Amino acid sequence: MLDQLILREALDTSQIVWRKHALEQMLVRGITRSEVIRTVRKCEQIEVYPDDFPFPSALFFGKVGVKVLHVVAAL
Repeated sequence: MLDQLILREALDTSQIVWRKHALEQMLVRGITRSEVIRTVRKCEQIEVYPDDFPFPSALFFGKVGVKVLHVVAAL
């Protein structure tokens, strides 16, 4: 399980690294950084990827307004 307390602390202190690929896909899909942050902060963690490279990650699912988002985040 990805430690959500540590993840929220990183979000609160703006310690976020946005990958180029993620930013490109967000632009194409009309998703803002604040929507991604809101999804990770407040929505459901539905899957964990402990063996992801270079860092373990988790998949978050939630609705932000009318948008349904799936976000992968890592610590």
